[in-house]
Amino acid sequence: MGLHATERSSAWVECDGKVSSELHLRNSFASVKYIPGILEAGVPVMMFAGAEDLICNYKGIERMIENMEWSGQIGFGVSCDVPWP
Repeated sequence: MGLHATERSSAWVECDGKVSSELHLRNSFASVKYIPGILEAGVPVMMFAGAEDLICNYKGIERMIENMEWSGQIGFGVSCDVPWP
């Protein structure tokens, strides 16, 4: 399974604030509440945030997963980090 991403040169542009505001629901549960059930249903999940991207909180995502309970485990279990090529 691949990402089907292609490399291209373009100027960096910050995300549009309208996208963020449209995706924010004040009364919705955090994704950490839903992800365990998705994983336990056998759906493959890949979470990606660029380590060099100051807007995407990759450390927050790592901490969320480290504390997430699913399938009788906490965190990453026996998984390991895989370097991106």
